[in-house]
Amino acid sequence: MSTVAYLLLGLAVIGALAYALYEVTARQRRLMAELTRLERLTAEVAMSAEAVLDEVDRRVAQLKQLANALAAGAPGAAEPARPARRQRGGARTAPRPAQEEAPAVPHDAAQEPEPEAAAQTSPDEAAGAAAADRYAGVREAVCRMADEGKSPLEIAEALQLPRGEVQLILNLRGKSHQMG
Repeated sequence: MSTVAYLLLGLAVIGALAYALYEVTARQRRLMAELTRLERLTAEVAMSAEAVLDEVDRRVAQLKQLANALAAGAPGAAEPARPARRQRGGARTAPRPAQEEAPAVPHDAAQEPEPEAAAQTSPDEAAGAAAADRYAGVREAVCRMADEGKSPLEIAEALQLPRGEVQLILNLRGKSHQMG
């Protein structure tokens, strides 16, 4: 009779250990999912912070130019540049000039745009293009290494990027391939 009791006790202990192992594994999975989500958010915040810092640097440079122009007494320096307006969705547009500032243009000149004027872009468009170009190289390198079969951790270490940023790029690449 004592053998049966020991067997039942042993089965109860094994059952308790199996349940404890299951709970630990479930908690570990939840923690890993949360860690992955936090890494993605961190990568997004880092990318946004760099874009904000680039915009701050651009505006500081504009302020320095205005200050230098005011100090030198340059004509037209007393009129500060108008800030860009926000459209719906947060995009910025170049400010509209006042009607009195528009120069009179002969009819023939208005029909043929000057090549220099057509090639000019607003400072906001140029800053956006520069930020996109900077990340294009990073995205290409991450995608190339992923295609070579490297893990996100190996890619992050090789490119000296946060692992979450690498995962974000790979996740976004997967979504763009699925959409296209």
